Amino acid sequence: MAIQLTLEDKVAMVKRAVQARIDESVKDSTIQPPTAEELARIMLAALAMAENGDPLGTVRINPETGATADRLLRETDIVWRVTTPGDQNISYDTRPTMEGWDVAYDPTAVKADPIPIVAVPPVE
Repeated sequence: MAIQLTLEDKVAMVKRAVQARIDESVKDSTIQPPTAEELARIMLAALAMAENGDPLGTVRINPETGATADRLLRETDIVWRVTTPGDQNISYDTRPTMEGWDVAYDPTAVKADPIPIVAVPPVE
């Protein structure tokens, strides 16, 4: 099932993106505080990231290398977590979609069956 971002989720993403930029300028005195134009650009970029591209939960595979990419929310951004075969290298990519990569899992195409909850006994 695709994860749908509510308006509150999108507002929270924008707030985190703006706060991250402000925190960056506070930590490093050589970085000027963001201007109103920079803040507007940060907000528009965060909203565009929330609105565009593949839905959260999508998994794609590179047919040439076998690397996989899954779309997730990481701190303030919606990103692709790209993993090479054998989990030897993990990186993050902010493109809206992974062009040329095959779709391995599309959360919007899957019937929403309830996930069974399995109780795990405590380790003694």
